[in-house]
Amino acid sequence: MKKVIIPTILLLVFLITFFVIFLNDKGGNVLIEDSGIILFYSEYCGHCAIVKEYIEENKIEEKIKFETKDANKDTSLLFEKANICGITGNVGVPFLFDGESCVVGDKNIIDFFKERLK
Repeated sequence: MKKVIIPTILLLVFLITFFVIFLNDKGGNVLIEDSGIILFYSEYCGHCAIVKEYIEENKIEEKIKFETKDANKDTSLLFEKANICGITGNVGVPFLFDGESCVVGDKNIIDFFKERLK
């Protein structure tokens, strides 16, 4: 009985590893799991549109996992994350929280994604 269980377990581990690695691969890019990243935007924000365009053109959502939140609808969450970074008062968008620190502004957020993909 033990002779059958060990090879079966090894086969299952191999198959799970195979599927995790190859099913997360999208066009040769490995998905970076960063579920703590939140990108706050506003529909009427020109700088947010620049970030959105960069994300779409470079297929960032296929490479880095992150959430997007409308700053006008998720205001309390925006202020909560900004407060963690010591930002109080008015909080501008686009605004990114990576689980530990805050990044503000289109250029800085684009640089953040570029750095993550290195």
